[in-house]
Amino acid sequence: MRDPRPWPAQWAIPGTPGLEHRIGGLEKQDRTGNVSYEPENHDRMVRLRAAKIAGIAKDNPTGRGGRSHR
Repeated sequence: MRDPRPWPAQWAIPGTPGLEHRIGGLEKQDRTGNVSYEPENHDRMVRLRAAKIAGIAKDNPTGRGGRSHR
């Protein structure tokens, strides 16, 4: 069913209390989600991402998705 809200959605003005959001693309601190530039956090995040990819590869050893891409 289509979203009944009018389109386009209202934009949050930066800094509006309760409407803060985090911009993607910056590495976040593990657990808090705050932006982090710490080398230790970077190492942990790289290892976590590698473990996620390894888990995906283990679950899908053929490397093929479940859909046909024609």
